[in-house]
Amino acid sequence: MKCWAVRLAATLLCGLCAARATVAQDGSPFPEPGRLAGSGVGEIVLKSGTWNGARTDFGYVLVPENRTDPRSRLLELPFIRQHAVESPKAPPVFLLGGGPGQSNLWAELPPVFRAENDLVRVGYRGVDGSVKLICPQVGRALAEARPLSPEGIARTRDALRECHGELAADGVDIDGYNMVEVADDVEAVRKALGYDSIQLFSTSYGTQLADIYSRRYPEATHRSLMIGASSRARRFVWDVETVEGQLRGYADLWRADPEAAARTPDLLGTIRGVLDSLPAEWRGVPLDRDKLRLATFHLLYETGTAAAVLDAYVAASGGDMGGLAVICLGYDEDVQSTSRRYWGEFFSKIVSGGFPAAGAAAGAADTGVVLGSPANELWAAAGDGGWPIETIPEEYCRLASIAVPTLVLNGGLDFSSPPEQALELEAHLTNGTVVLLPGMGHMDVVRLQREAFEAAVSAFFIRGEIDTSGYRRPAPDFTPGETFQDYARELLGEDPPLVGE
Repeated sequence: MKCWAVRLAATLLCGLCAARATVAQDGSPFPEPGRLAGSGVGEIVLKSGTWNGARTDFGYVLVPENRTDPRSRLLELPFIRQHAVESPKAPPVFLLGGGPGQSNLWAELPPVFRAENDLVRVGYRGVDGSVKLICPQVGRALAEARPLSPEGIARTRDALRECHGELAADGVDIDGYNMVEVADDVEAVRKALGYDSIQLFSTSYGTQLADIYSRRYPEATHRSLMIGASSRARRFVWDVETVEGQLRGYADLWRADPEAAARTPDLLGTIRGVLDSLPAEWRGVPLDRDKLRLATFHLLYETGTAAAVLDAYVAASGGDMGGLAVICLGYDEDVQSTSRRYWGEFFSKIVSGGFPAAGAAAGAADTGVVLGSPANELWAAAGDGGWPIETIPEEYCRLASIAVPTLVLNGGLDFSSPPEQALELEAHLTNGTVVLLPGMGHMDVVRLQREAFEAAVSAFFIRGEIDTSGYRRPAPDFTPGETFQDYARELLGEDPPLVGE
């Protein structure tokens, strides 16, 4: 039970973009590795099977590790095609899921995604392919105390350099692990499977891949549906004022809720006070301000986890630090997970995507802020030679016109992709629409009102129509069904301490 509670907290921290279903790897559904030996670029091998009752092809495609190098070695990249339930009447949907640093193969999608079209998942290079940029030493460095301190950033930078050196010594060309290469991987699979055009379904980080693919291959892109879209021009930067503005929005909703306001009328002051007076430990569990800031930022992505983390801070202000202790435990487990976190892949995409790592931490700890931008502070570890990699062409580090028919669905409370970023993108969609759904977080658009979501998917991919009429604005709810304090009692004992204990 203790392991279950910690892993549950860690799962919340992951911010997964869709439910994940992992097929057991003993008895792999894929063809035997090496079947493509001696073959050329773009060649594929397939193995027929089933997945969740659907007729499915599991395959590998040969792609160059670095397309800018004519001498580049070839990689075997896996992909999965689930066939349409009925005879295909529309172009296939290609999934571009969240990350970076997570698999793109095993996201479970409802049958509406293949009702009248095939559904294809192309593995992400660096995670799903024959080269895996795991970098476990980075996770271990992040799990040590005070990861955002100068010492912590230096420690993570050293771990990044160590892993980068090991990969280079193994013959890995790190410059090939960028978003343009991923877009070209998708194109390679499209061509190999013989599709004239495809439709893109992208979430979170995947929307930036969809942006790049749509620009590089507009004739091959029939339609593009983005969930939780962000702006390529922001280059993975969350500025302090944007984060603080989103947090103030939550505080306004909290204050307008009589039950929540009765617990504390000043949510921001409560969070600041807890972080500023944090004890060193609670029942033997170290409480780390940096880890809490990082975890809090990610837990605020969606409304359910946001309610739970805000509840934990209010409980802590009354002396019950159990929720924060569980969050710290979950953070440690999550950053060190070699099945969920591929840190080399993560930093490859962030830095090559134009993130200004060298000056990322500047101004991040200004006085008066509540949370700041902990992600920016952490990613500064890639600066000063922490993760050397070539930046993708400048044209893909800014916004540009996209003529592909595009629908963007973003939540109004999305911490990961704030509404202003979606509106920035809308100005460059010459044949697109952005719909902001009030009261919803990052992937709440998919999860909270599934019937409305599936109706929107069907209308857009099958008929080319925009139908978000099924969505209803959810009422703010700051009372989580289960709290982090509940998990703490399972892990660490039944009775919370009294104030001042």
